[in-house]
Amino acid sequence: MQHSHPPTKTETMEKHRVEIFIDNESHISPHHTTGSALYTLGKVRTNYELLAERKRGDDVPVPNSTAPVSVREHERFHSVPIDLNPGAH
Repeated sequence: MQHSHPPTKTETMEKHRVEIFIDNESHISPHHTTGSALYTLGKVRTNYELLAERKRGDDVPVPNSTAPVSVREHERFHSVPIDLNPGAH
């Protein structure tokens, strides 16, 4: 007889994966992740910043840090040289 156990945090995160796009390339990411994980996943180059695209208003910078980030299914991100985004300094 097998005993079931409540899912662990890792098991729960594994089930909540979404497809996102970084620089027009498809990636699978946990719904709950970090900025640094997105930079790694998208192979964002040094001296580049990752921006979350918004339909209205300015795109939102994603910090390259361990701060939590929630991503949505089919959310789009793009990388730009840091010196092209003067507000990033």
